[in-house]
Amino acid sequence: QVVGLYNGGPQSSLKMVYNGQLVSFFRPTDGEFITSSDRRLKSNIHPLNSMLKKVMQLRPVEYELKYNNSGHQKTIGFIAQEVKPVFPGMVAVAPNKVAKDITIADFHALNYADFKIMAVKAVQEEQVLIEDLQRRQNEIMHRLEAIEKKLPGKN
Repeated sequence: QVVGLYNGGPQSSLKMVYNGQLVSFFRPTDGEFITSSDRRLKSNIHPLNSMLKKVMQLRPVEYELKYNNSGHQKTIGFIAQEVKPVFPGMVAVAPNKVAKDITIADFHALNYADFKIMAVKAVQEEQVLIEDLQRRQNEIMHRLEAIEKKLPGKN
């Protein structure tokens, strides 16, 4: 539906409503797709488990879509069937989708928006590793300096 206020302002925006609840909308100023994320709409909130090892199992690829791509435009992304064993919740399977004249009995699709959250979690984990390595490097440097001071001719 296209009505209502956006952030209390006078602009209308395209809003996605499911069972009477706002789930997403397009920001009218730049067309950005915004997803509902209000804490008051959520329950059973838990931190994500480690993502880094799982992210390392993913295989980003470049490919051409077979249909409606006469210019052979390249796209980057993932193959849903390869993502499914690692992140099953990010893959949706729909029966009997049609591409041109071909019926695909188990059409696989990806929720690419979740990759942003995974990437943030993986970067956070990497930062912890980096900070630990920096701390250990500083300790080693201090120990080395102490040893060098004890060597003859270093006083």
